[in-house]
Amino acid sequence: MALGEAVASTVHMRAIDGAPIRIAVAERPAVLLEGLVELLRATGMEVCSGSTSPETLERLVRRDEPQIALVDACLSNGGNPLEFLGAVRAASPDTRIVVLCDELTPSLAHAAMAYEVDGVVLGSSSSADLVASLERVAGGQAVFPAGWLAAIHRAESASLYGRLSGRQVEVLELIAAGLDNQRIAERLHISRNTVKFHVRVIYERLGITNRVQAAAALSEALAVGGAPRQRTEARV
Repeated sequence: MALGEAVASTVHMRAIDGAPIRIAVAERPAVLLEGLVELLRATGMEVCSGSTSPETLERLVRRDEPQIALVDACLSNGGNPLEFLGAVRAASPDTRIVVLCDELTPSLAHAAMAYEVDGVVLGSSSSADLVASLERVAGGQAVFPAGWLAAIHRAESASLYGRLSGRQVEVLELIAAGLDNQRIAERLHISRNTVKFHVRVIYERLGITNRVQAAAALSEALAVGGAPRQRTEARV
């Protein structure tokens, strides 16, 4: 992740209550981790640990209880974005979390809200901006980049897929295609009563009341960049 300009040669001691800010850093690959650690130490921050995997981060945060964990959004090994932060939170509840990311996406914004991160910094930010953001977070503030509210709005629209099961997404797609319950049942090889159950759940979870609204909800989610999860193969 590019962090822009280098740190000035005159180092200002970054401290809270007279003590250096203690930070755990998690970045991938290792060469970027080393550069980030060096940058932060050059500003007077105390980097108590560095890691390149979610599992190591959890263990080190539990051991060191840093004030801040600075983590790369790409650290997760598949699955949902930032899912590993749940374990980090449990390991050290008082540690504040700042996420480094390449771009703001609906899925990232949704995950950041879910795990209540304390800050998000774009990789295109200058090193001075990164350090300033960490200082503000250590001082109790929340720090997010321009466009964050728009990303949250997109996340709320695209989160349709987070509220429905894989089968319910399939039913919704067929509703949007104009199929009635009987044809959906035949297409998915399930009973009509099962389809009716899924339709009722879809309506409840999306806050809608008819098929036209269901089709509109799917269209909006796709328009803002939401992507369906891996579809479940129809059973025969």
